[in-house]
Amino acid sequence: MASVLQRNLGADWEVAIIAQNGWNPVQEIEALRAFPATPARILVSYYINDIESAAMAQGNPRPKLRLRYPPEQVRWLVEKSHFANWFYWRVVRGRFGTVYWDWLKDAYDDEATLEHHGQELQGFLDYAAETGAEIAFIVWPNLDYIEDSRAYTARVTSMLTARGALAIDLGEHFRGRDERTLVVNPMDGHPNPKTQAEVINLLLDLW
Repeated sequence: MASVLQRNLGADWEVAIIAQNGWNPVQEIEALRAFPATPARILVSYYINDIESAAMAQGNPRPKLRLRYPPEQVRWLVEKSHFANWFYWRVVRGRFGTVYWDWLKDAYDDEATLEHHGQELQGFLDYAAETGAEIAFIVWPNLDYIEDSRAYTARVTSMLTARGALAIDLGEHFRGRDERTLVVNPMDGHPNPKTQAEVINLLLDLW
């Protein structure tokens, strides 16, 4: 997304990514404040699992997701054969199911957790106000469960717009789309490059 954004903004702008795998909103804000340059614009890419830290702060621990390794009888084949390895991890094992997704939905349905999460997100708005930066949020649904996500992306978007931020609800934007066309592959639910470019172009039309 940063590459598409940089290309569209041109040489007068410099796009910087402030991110680390696994950061929660509080850690993201701390990193933003520690960044040596003061931004003119802040774009927050919000994914629906960003509520994790608020849920855990409310005493609701994240469920443990364990990989289901191949049975001992065929493990040697899965480890030695390219095709057997692909077949097991792509077809037989599948993904983690709905355990984690159900936990996230419970977090969004808990008012205390949602209120705590709103306070976390307020940190971005506070920093933008202090620095005079424009701020926008792109709110991603769970790309495995777009329709189920819409109630939750709408809730987050509403919470942000009520606080004066520009927020784009991608749960609504992707409504009715085939999830398979939006993700990297059946085993990787991250948005693919085409999807990311589409989202940045959508942002640029509004910002």
